[in-house]
Order: sequence, then structure tokens, then C-alpha cells
Amino acid sequence: MSPAAREIAIRRWSLEVGEPLSGGHRSDVHAVRRPGGFAAVLKVCASTRDAADEAAALRAWAPSEVAVRLLDADLRAGALLLERLEPGTPLPPGGSGPAPDVLAALHATRLSEHAFRELAGGFPDHQREVLADLAHERRARGEPDRACEAERLLPSAGRLMEGLAATAERRVLLHGDFLTKNLLASGDGYRVIDPLPRLGDPAADVGMFAHDQPAASILDTAAELADALGLDVDRAVSWAVVWTVMVTVQAWREDQSDLEALVGSPTFRRLL
Repeated sequence: MSPAAREIAIRRWSLEVGEPLSGGHRSDVHAVRRPGGFAAVLKVCASTRDAADEAAALRAWAPSEVAVRLLDADLRAGALLLERLEPGTPLPPGGSGPAPDVLAALHATRLSEHAFRELAGGFPDHQREVLADLAHERRARGEPDRACEAERLLPSAGRLMEGLAATAERRVLLHGDFLTKNLLASGDGYRVIDPLPRLGDPAADVGMFAHDQPAASILDTAAELADALGLDVDRAVSWAVVWTVMVTVQAWREDQSDLEALVGSPTFRRLL
């Protein structure tokens, strides 16, 4: 993300910049007002490729009205101008809530001509990210052995991930970061924000949502959500296993001890 890119976007759209918005570390996100006082959100993405992918996904999902609206984009600056969702509160953890309907709409979208990245072959990128997060957590907490058991399972999770991605019977446009914090209340429903769009197995988004739940309910949530969507339950549970190993290795969640107990359980190791 670049302060220069933010200034380019501010000038281009004549924005009045308000407070920074929380929710992620990859992008620079601010509440803004457009000429006339209309509320919006300015997002300067971590890369121009990320901005192009997100813009293409939001345009593809626009007819479904389950994603935040893209108002404008400056892809050379990696900047997106988005609608401001109100009240904009994230979905509380526990239960699937609107997730089945939202995912069904996202996955039913006709694929555009945009060259989205594939989920298959993506494990090396995920591995680099989670190991960087683990190194940070170990340094910050002074715990050099933090998540060491989960770290040993990372290669197994990678093999499972690539096997699932390679054998998917359907390829859909995935949200790619389908977490409760990225489902925001808007009017009388919920809409998604902050996609990391990929093409791949629809069960991957199911497992992504499930792994964001309290540790004790992760596997059951994956099974229940897959059943509601008519997807293969075993595949969804396996994807939840993949993402849970990764977030346990990242070692930042408040329920870290519960996650480590889960990934070390006989049931979990059997699924790996």
C-alpha cells in the first residue's frame, strides 16, 4: 500500500478523508465523504493485482446484491472506491446465519473474462504467509515454541489442500476470505466485503467460514453449511481442516489453546 496512491485517489475523487477502518492489515482503508457529503470507503490495496481482482469480482457479483458495491476504481493506483455499508457491523461468530444464502449467490455468478488466480497451486503462498505470521507472534510473545505441533502438520495440510483443489468437480468464483468479519450488516441483510477472489472448489469457502468459528464447532459448522448448500460434506470438512491448521500455525487467535487441542486430536489427524 502506498501513501502516494492514496493521495492520487483522494484527488481523483475529491474525497474528504475520515477515520481509518479496521479489519485487515493488507490494505489501507478509510472512511471518506464524496462531493455532496455522500459516505463511502476508500481502499488502497496491497498491490495493483489485488485491486484488479477485487474490482472484477465485485463487478461480477453486483447483480446478486450480496457484495459491497464498487463505486469506482483506479487500478493504476490500486485504489477502490466502495459504498459505505450501514450499520456495517460484522456477523457474530456461532452458527451459519446468512452464510448459505450469501455463498449460494456468490458461487452462482457467471465467470467473467477476468484472469482470476486459481486456488489450485496456491499452497506455497499460504505457507509463506502463515509462517511469517508465526514468526511475528513468536517474537512478539517471547514464545519460540508457540504452535510448534501445528507447524509440523503444515505440509500435510498443504498436500490435502492441493489434492482437494485438483479434484474439484466445479470451479466457481470464490470469495477467498469468507470470514465473519467480512460479512457486514447492511439494511435488513448481510453483504460481503474484502474478497481475495480465486477460482476453485466451492467447498473451500465453506471450510473458510467454518474455521473462523469457535474451535469446538468448526467441523460441525462445515458439515451443516455444506449440507445446506448441497455440497459434498466430506470435502467441506476437509477444507475446514486445511484452513484450521493454517490459522493455528498463524498463532494469533484468542482461542489458540483450543485450536491446538483440536488439530492434535485423533479425529483431526485422521482427517489429515
